[in-house]
Amino acid sequence: MVLCGTELIWEGKYDLAGNRIPVRADDCESALLEIERIERPRKAGAPDQPRSFLAADQGPIGDFDNRLVWGDNGLVLPRLAKDFRAAVDLIYIDPPFNVGTDFVMDAPSGATADEPASGRGRFAYRDSWGQGEGAYLQMIHERLVLLRELLSERGTIYVHCDYRVSHYVRMILDEIFGPQNYRNELIWCYRGGGVPRNDFAAKHDTIFRYTKSDEYIFNADEVRIPYSPDVQASLASRYDKSYRSNKVYEGYRPNVLGKHPEDWWLIQPIMPSDRTERLDYPTQKPVELIQRMVDASSRPDSLVLDAFCGSGTTLAVAEGLRVKREMIGGKERLRYYYAEPRRWIGVDIGRFAMHTSRKRLIELQRVRQAQGAAYRSFGVYGLGDAERRRWYGKFAGDNRRSYCKTILESFGAEPSGEQGCEQPTLDGKKQGVPCHVLDVNATFTRAMAEDLLKRVTAEHFNQCYCLAWAFAHNLPAEIEELEQKHGVRLRLVQIPREIIDAPGRKVPWFQAAILKVQPMISIAPAGEKLMDVRLESYLRESAEVAPEEFDTRRSQEPGTGIELLDFWAVDFDWQDDKPFTQHWQDYRTRKKPCVETVSNAGSSHAATGEQMVAVKAIDTFGYETVVTAVC
Repeated sequence: MVLCGTELIWEGKYDLAGNRIPVRADDCESALLEIERIERPRKAGAPDQPRSFLAADQGPIGDFDNRLVWGDNGLVLPRLAKDFRAAVDLIYIDPPFNVGTDFVMDAPSGATADEPASGRGRFAYRDSWGQGEGAYLQMIHERLVLLRELLSERGTIYVHCDYRVSHYVRMILDEIFGPQNYRNELIWCYRGGGVPRNDFAAKHDTIFRYTKSDEYIFNADEVRIPYSPDVQASLASRYDKSYRSNKVYEGYRPNVLGKHPEDWWLIQPIMPSDRTERLDYPTQKPVELIQRMVDASSRPDSLVLDAFCGSGTTLAVAEGLRVKREMIGGKERLRYYYAEPRRWIGVDIGRFAMHTSRKRLIELQRVRQAQGAAYRSFGVYGLGDAERRRWYGKFAGDNRRSYCKTILESFGAEPSGEQGCEQPTLDGKKQGVPCHVLDVNATFTRAMAEDLLKRVTAEHFNQCYCLAWAFAHNLPAEIEELEQKHGVRLRLVQIPREIIDAPGRKVPWFQAAILKVQPMISIAPAGEKLMDVRLESYLRESAEVAPEEFDTRRSQEPGTGIELLDFWAVDFDWQDDKPFTQHWQDYRTRKKPCVETVSNAGSSHAATGEQMVAVKAIDTFGYETVVTAVC
C-alpha cells in the first residue's frame, strides 16, 4: 500500500493492467426477504389481562415500515438502492476499526450449557481481516461507494473510526464524496481508566462528517449545549464589547438556547456500572453521542440509515429516544425522554446485533404505545440464500466437492476420497460416522430425512450426521419418531453462518434445537376460541455431545431448558407464504431474568375451523428456532 500523489492505493483497487476496478454490486436480482413483522407490541405491565391481538388500541403510523436487515451490507446496500436511491438524509456508520480480534458478549444468567464457545462469551462480531490492510480498505471503499448512492442531495454521512484507520478513511472519503464536501473532523473525547505508563492516554475517537452537496440539513439550534458556568453567571454588560482576532464585536448576547457546539465533544461512553443504557453489547455507543448527529442532520420526515447497526443505538435514537443532562440534588443526572421519530433502516451481519436491536426496538415500541405516542412498525429482513450462494462461488470454487470439503473440515470431519461429495450419502466421516452435507440453497425436509435414513440403513450404518443450513419447521422434534422407525440415529447439525464470515476459523457447531410447545384452547362465553401457547421444553446441544447423552437429555421432563431462552414470540395466524408476525412476545431484561412460559395473549378467533400457530424462540447463544402447531 502506497500513497501516490493524493490518492491512496491498495491491493485490489487496480487490476494488473493498471485499470481501476469498478465497484460492482454482486448479483442482486433477488430482493430482500421480509421474514418477520413487529406491528403492534404486546402491552407492557398487564401480562395477566387477556386481549385480542386485533384490539383497537394505539396502532403504528402507517406511512412507512422501518427495516432491520440481517446480512452482509455489501449485498444489502445494492438491494436497498432499488427503493431508496438518493432518499437517505442521514447515514451513520461505525464500521470495524481493523482491531484484529473477535468481540464477544457475556452470556446472561441461565446460559449454562457446555457448548464449546468461549466460556460465557458469545461471539458478537469479527473485527479482524486475515487478508491484510488492503482487504479492509477495499471493504470500506466499496461500502462508501454504495452508501453515497443512497444519500440524498441534502444528506450527511458520519463515519466513526479511531487512530488505526482514520488517516486512510479520510482519504477514501475525499475520493468518493469530494474534498469540497468535507464538513468536520469531529473528535469524541471521553474519560476512563487504562492509562499507559509511557504515552498519553488514548481517549478519543474520530467521526468524519461529509455531505453530498452544499444544500444539506444542519439544525444548529437542535444541538446547542449549555454555556459554561462562568458565562451563565456573567452580567449582560460583559458582552457589550468583545475582541477576537483584532476585531471588535458589539451587542453580542449569549443565545438563549445555548452554545453552538465545537467539533470536539466530551461525552462519556457507557460505563460498566450503567444500569439504564448498557446492553452488554461490545462497542455500544451512548445515546447522547448519536442523538447529536441525528438532531443536527435530519428532520422528522427524514430517513436514517446505519449500515453497521450493532446494538441499535442509531435506530433507537431515530425511533425517538433522547437523553438530557440535568442537575438534580446537586448532581448531574441523565433524563431520558422521547422526541418525534424518524424513519430508519438498520443493517448488520451479526446474529447478536439483530437480536439485541430487535429486543431494544420492541421495548421502545412498548413505551411509546403505553404513552399513546406515535411509532412505526418494523420488519426484519434477510438475504435468503444470497450470501451462501455468493460464498459458494467465491470460496468453494463453485463446485460441490470443494464446498463439502470446506464444510466438513470446519466441522472436524474428514472428506471422502474421489467419490466423496458426489455420492448421495457419504460426503465424509467424523470418528467413523458418515456425514451428509446438504446443498447450499436447500432446506432439509421430512421427506429428505426419510430418504437419507433409508440410504444410511442400506449402507449398514447405525447413525449419520446431516449438516444443513436450514431445517423444516418441527423436523428436529419429529426426528426421534423417524429414528425409531428406521433404527438409525440421525443427528441434525446446523451449519453456522459464521463460516462465511471467517473461512478457516474455528466456530462452534450445534445440533438443531428441539422446541416443544403446547397450544392452550378455551371457549369464551360468546363462543370465541381463545388461544395461547405454553412452552414445554427446549434443547440445544453442541454437536460434540455423545449420542447417548443427547438421547438422555431429549427425553427429559417438560419444563427443562426454558432457562436457555432469551426471547420468544407467537404468530397466532401463521401462514407459510407470509412473514412471521409477532402478535405476542416476551424476552429477558436485566430486571426480568427469565421469560414467561405461557403467552397469555388471549388471542381471539372463531371457534370453527383450524388455526395454524407458529412460535419463534431465540436462545442465549443467539440461535433461532421456529415450530408450528394446529389449534
